[in-house]
Amino acid sequence: MTAHNAAAHDLTLSHAGLEPNNRVLEVGFGTSTLAEKALRATSGVTVRGIDASEVMVERANEHNAEAVREIRAELRLGSISSLPYPAESFEKALSVHSIYFWPDPIAALGEVLRVLVSGGRFVVTIDPSEPLEDPMVRRTGHKTWSREALLAVLEEAGLVAKGSESRQDLGLVCAWGHKRS
Repeated sequence: MTAHNAAAHDLTLSHAGLEPNNRVLEVGFGTSTLAEKALRATSGVTVRGIDASEVMVERANEHNAEAVREIRAELRLGSISSLPYPAESFEKALSVHSIYFWPDPIAALGEVLRVLVSGGRFVVTIDPSEPLEDPMVRRTGHKTWSREALLAVLEEAGLVAKGSESRQDLGLVCAWGHKRS
């Protein structure tokens, strides 16, 4: 999974706009390679993350043991439906290949917006051939994620200054937006 997701992680980070001392949330961190790359990308960055898999949480904490000990990383079991962080806790939020599993992407993005600071950036990367979960299929009518569907979801959730990059050579779409200032 780590090797398979390397290009998606790099694409996501290229649009994250990480700055020194940014507080970063990763939703659905899996093996936590993106968290590790974010920690190395810019000085003083801290990463907090949630994942729904106990196995991934255990592996991620082992993989990032030094950063966890230094309190630069905190990777825990959690749900996008109820993020365990106070409002306005993060300058950046990142998600790679996890939106497919969110029961209600609009409500989930509301949670992401709650924990982002004013002007904070959310970056999400998908494989546009992955099927949507049933609640989203009913809401949008799309059978798979596309750039347009992803941007529509970001807009419906209230993100502004949206943008995207489609990388057909990688089979990826990356989209981003900001919380209103």
